[in-house]
Amino acid sequence: PSHMVLELGVGPIPCRIDGALASFRTTTPLELFGTPQIADVAACLGLDTGDIATATHAPTAASVGLPFCLVELTSADALARARPQMDAFRHAAATYPMPLDFAIYCYIRQGDGIDARMFAPLDDIPEDPATGSAAAALGAFLASLRKGPLEITIRQGVAMGRPSTIGVEAGPSGVQISGQAVQTMSGQLHLAQ
Repeated sequence: PSHMVLELGVGPIPCRIDGALASFRTTTPLELFGTPQIADVAACLGLDTGDIATATHAPTAASVGLPFCLVELTSADALARARPQMDAFRHAAATYPMPLDFAIYCYIRQGDGIDARMFAPLDDIPEDPATGSAAAALGAFLASLRKGPLEITIRQGVAMGRPSTIGVEAGPSGVQISGQAVQTMSGQLHLAQ
């Protein structure tokens, strides 16, 4: 159907299908869990502390349903060099407890858009090509910093050869993410009686 409601742990998420484009809206309020130390975040990503940008914000754990550590990097080179370091992620998860394991959504601004990567190795996700929940958290967080509505396009998955584009609209009434999906596999489940 063109309109659905997903019943998830964070509450109902309205979904709209318009041709090949799907959009999801959440009104879950932005929740902040603190600001992990730059050295710990850099260690998780295998980067130097100088690769972490702080002019807009310090690394911040934020959520509109699922928590992510939002980290702006200084350059496309730093984004390309990021590699998850398991011991550092374990240390960060123990040091900065959140409802789920420590996951990092790192990004750079590129003109009107954002290039991002998401690492959650403690959840068996070395890297994710498209993370709508992290895009929603970042959109809500950036909109709160600018104290006004925000519209951005996020490119993710490029470094792993699975490019994705996520549209984000955030403001006082909530966050909407949108994009398209590509079927990569299908299967059947047979239940024995």
